[in-house]
Amino acid sequence: MVNSGEFLSPKADSDDHFYVFSDAAAEPGFEGLGGGFAGSWWHFEVPAELQGVLHITALELCATTMSLITWGQQLTGFHFTLCADALATVVNLMRESAGSPVMQAIFQLIQALPEYRL
Repeated sequence: MVNSGEFLSPKADSDDHFYVFSDAAAEPGFEGLGGGFAGSWWHFEVPAELQGVLHITALELCATTMSLITWGQQLTGFHFTLCADALATVVNLMRESAGSPVMQAIFQLIQALPEYRL
């Protein structure tokens, strides 16, 4: 079980610990991913022709990965927490593995990234 006492209410950033946020949405007619860190943010709207290709759990894992890639250089040498609201993302990252074939493929790509070793 994830430390539920701090899971949904992270402490404020300190000099040596940071929180990186991500989220994904999959609604009829719209899919997107986004993330935030230290007042900066990124977002990506999934093109209409690609909507529905990935399940929301896969989009959530992709969003967390994009946040890590986006701010990986800034986080090097610091303690940080990746904040995701999808349990599959949290479990996959904690176990360093994935269950479904799609999540396995995404996770293999993630593990090949230099940012994954932060």
